[in-house]
Amino acid sequence: MKPLRYPLILASILCGSLAFAQADAKITKAIAAMRAKDYVTRSKAMDELIQIGKPAVPALIELLRDKDMDMRWNAVHVLGYIRDPQSLPGVIERVLKDEDVHTRWRAIWAMGQVDDGTAADRLLPHLQGKEATARWRAAVALAVMGRKEAVPVLHEGLKSSESWIQWEAANGLGTVHDENSVTLLTEVLKSSNRDVVQEAALSLGRIGDARAVNALVNALNHPEREVRWRVALALGEIGDARALPSLQERLKIEKDTLVKENVQEAIGRIEKKAVVKK
Repeated sequence: MKPLRYPLILASILCGSLAFAQADAKITKAIAAMRAKDYVTRSKAMDELIQIGKPAVPALIELLRDKDMDMRWNAVHVLGYIRDPQSLPGVIERVLKDEDVHTRWRAIWAMGQVDDGTAADRLLPHLQGKEATARWRAAVALAVMGRKEAVPVLHEGLKSSESWIQWEAANGLGTVHDENSVTLLTEVLKSSNRDVVQEAALSLGRIGDARAVNALVNALNHPEREVRWRVALALGEIGDARALPSLQERLKIEKDTLVKENVQEAIGRIEKKAVVKK
């Protein structure tokens, strides 16, 4: 039987090489399909790469620097589902450097999926760096991770003249649950930008500090329904009985169904909390 040994080894090597070649061909084909114009084809290609898993990671990492922002988004999306830590440096680079906000936020999500425990340590030095854009984007990502080291930079962002930076700051402070940010966030409720106001309201609700009640009560009269229902939601989360008269008054005059539902829910939560306290 000994003479058969080497032919069997050779056959095994050839089979392995063939399998790798087939896998590479599948990866190349799927990546090409991700450039298709129709959503169904792109979606199927991404699902196939996720199923291929780790062997597809090197090609996807290379794709993170593609000129096409849609391809970069696709790459971080797939890498997030594959969850291979070897992609962490490339994903963090997208967090810090990508000019497309959708890709950057998807990269923040993917970073959480592929994190091997070193992501925060890789981001923290950028908070002290001289490059303002990287500093800001590191703070936003760290806030998503719940890291309070990001708070001072986020406070600066609330004062920005750019509404998107204000939005990211308001969102991050609510995620970190920083009680020292309540006063600054209540000031943001006076902003002329609806998106910023509604995000500040949601964050005040997450923080749950009763110091925000008066400012939120005033915001119940905001002309935009998207703000009013979020303000009602926030008041319900805080659960302070001082908000009840204003919520009840709002319920009498409110015409919008979504706002009314949230006002009713807030009233119910506050009343239930008052009963429990008794």
